[in-house]
Amino acid sequence: MSERSTDAIYKSWIPGLFIALLGVAAYSNSWQVPFLLDDSWRIVHNDSIITLWPITSAIMDSNRPAVNVTFALNYALHGLDLWGYHVLNLLIHIGAGLCLFGWIRRTLERRERSESERVVGLAFLIAAIWVVHPLQTSAVTYINQRFESLMGLAFLATFYAFVRGVDASNPRWWFIVSFFTCSFGMLCKEDMVAAPLLVLWFDRALIASSWKEILVQRWLYYLGIGASWLGLVWAMTHYTEEYVQGGMIWVDGLTPWTYLLTQSEVIVHYLKLSIWPKGLCFVYDWQVVESLQQVWPQFLFLACLLLTTIVCLFRNPPLGFVGGWFFLILAPTSSFIPIMDLAFEHRMYLPLVSVVALFVLGLDRTLKYVATSLNAQRLLFVLSGGSIAIALTVLTYQRNYDYRTELALWQATLEQGDQNAKAWQGIGCIMVERGDMAEACVCFEKAARFAPKVAKHKFNYGNALYEMGELVEGEKFLLEALAISPNDTHTLRSLGNMMLDLGQTESSLDYCQRASRAAPRDSESRMSLVAVLITIGRQEEAIEQCQECLRRDSMYFKANLNMANALTRLGRVNEAIEQCEAATRSAPNQAQAFEMLGSLQMDGHPELAVVSYRHALELEPDSLDRMRMYSKVLAKALPHEAIEPIRGFLESYSDDIELRFQLVIALATSKELDPAIVEMEKILQLRPQSEAAKEYMKRLQAARRLSPVP
Repeated sequence: MSERSTDAIYKSWIPGLFIALLGVAAYSNSWQVPFLLDDSWRIVHNDSIITLWPITSAIMDSNRPAVNVTFALNYALHGLDLWGYHVLNLLIHIGAGLCLFGWIRRTLERRERSESERVVGLAFLIAAIWVVHPLQTSAVTYINQRFESLMGLAFLATFYAFVRGVDASNPRWWFIVSFFTCSFGMLCKEDMVAAPLLVLWFDRALIASSWKEILVQRWLYYLGIGASWLGLVWAMTHYTEEYVQGGMIWVDGLTPWTYLLTQSEVIVHYLKLSIWPKGLCFVYDWQVVESLQQVWPQFLFLACLLLTTIVCLFRNPPLGFVGGWFFLILAPTSSFIPIMDLAFEHRMYLPLVSVVALFVLGLDRTLKYVATSLNAQRLLFVLSGGSIAIALTVLTYQRNYDYRTELALWQATLEQGDQNAKAWQGIGCIMVERGDMAEACVCFEKAARFAPKVAKHKFNYGNALYEMGELVEGEKFLLEALAISPNDTHTLRSLGNMMLDLGQTESSLDYCQRASRAAPRDSESRMSLVAVLITIGRQEEAIEQCQECLRRDSMYFKANLNMANALTRLGRVNEAIEQCEAATRSAPNQAQAFEMLGSLQMDGHPELAVVSYRHALELEPDSLDRMRMYSKVLAKALPHEAIEPIRGFLESYSDDIELRFQLVIALATSKELDPAIVEMEKILQLRPQSEAAKEYMKRLQAARRLSPVP
């Protein structure tokens, strides 16, 4: 093996291998972390990733199309199996760490004119600590935050390829790679906007001797990566829905000044977690800071850091670049531009590089003063650096346990502060999914109490009370939510539904119309309006609303079913059946569609109704109501064939009067009068005071007396 090959293994491959191994060790317990929170609509219910080809769907239906394409790739390879998503997330993170290692190593070699073990050790420790730091878990373990990590990989790859190009005899290809990774990053996340500026800053601070050198030698490269901003502009403008819904266009109650004050407190908290990662919190319920007096120490501290960065631009350009890296990358989310979510730990994914680099370089400088010999310095560096990397690996491994379920994640969040309204809301939503509405009400009440100015919490509490049947209290909190956010579609729709249940059709119509005006493309709001129109007899208007929904989405089966309801009330049964059949084609897994079709077929085509109800029951086999309806239509259309299925149902519901009565009808129609009388006696035992049951028994006994004796 040549000396050059040996040197490459020592400088690159062995450190890179250890970085990868540390990353795998830190995240080895994350493979079965389930889809959490936003994973549901980003992945599980994201129709744009179901088909990998043509790729246009994944690209056009996202403001961060590059990441959406990777989700589509995962889906194409292994569907919704978790392991593949986690493996790719970790590979992205490790890849980013390797790019960081290569970039730092080559930069230090240029600065120190050396390829010593010390340079490799410094670059290795910076990358290793960055990879295994617990602050990174939300960007790696939480699948949805691939947006952050993939952008981070593109960001660091841009710098690595650039420094390789600067050192190469023929830099063209490395600069092309740098351009493409920068352009790719622009399609991952908006924070990539800082990359071209930071590359230029890095070039002037650590590479070029003058601006003239940059202009003469690399003007075409900078023209190219500057043009990559066009990709970001396209990504942000071709799909704006998420910016509106996510509170990135305008946020009530926030101004640039209050957001800046709040971020001064948030950023200092980020720095504390970077140095001492104790008290990590998945979702913060950070309160808006209203005045400088509340946060003047943090504000002053950050102002000093920023001033130091500016001074270092002239006095110590490399140190100035480290500070610029921190502030510029955080600027899009953590400066003065109001965003609904005030704090997220994944925003420190790349800024953490500055903190770790300063710490490692500071540790190296300190050991030079502490140790008297070079060997002692190396030993202390290895022991201290290795201990820190291993300790952080263990902490990250432990932190991943908090992600094992959504409930565990929210409970771990509450451990950092039991007044976190977002955590209580999250637990409440889990209770709703479990059907425990009483516990959901408790959680939503706490969320509304701890964050009384947040409409969503009052809405959830009011809606839960509504589901519990506490309509007066439910209306009170829904109205409070509406007072905070007068055009909130969900609140208006819930109030409309509640008023309809109370029989207040005028109020219901008003709320539903307001909901439709507030969100004209929201099909659910339009269906609530349709329900009111049907109730008050305005069937033609209801049909028009359903047709409008179907023009936008021909597969929206609820519109078909509501149109069928309106058509039935107009006596146009055949047209109603056609709409139900369309609903079964659009939503073959919806029992409701087959059930409604069966109810319409029952009078004219009972044999077809049997098939429809059988489909409905197969989709929801534990539904007692559907067992009853299936038994009824089966007893009417095919009485002899109905006997055994109904007896099977009675094995689970032996006290159900309606099922047993359908069995009696099937037996009697099949001329099996003795078994029918036996079953009727069981009904009388369950309902001894029922005059209708007694009368039917008399009719059976009379029919038995009149029947011929064999």
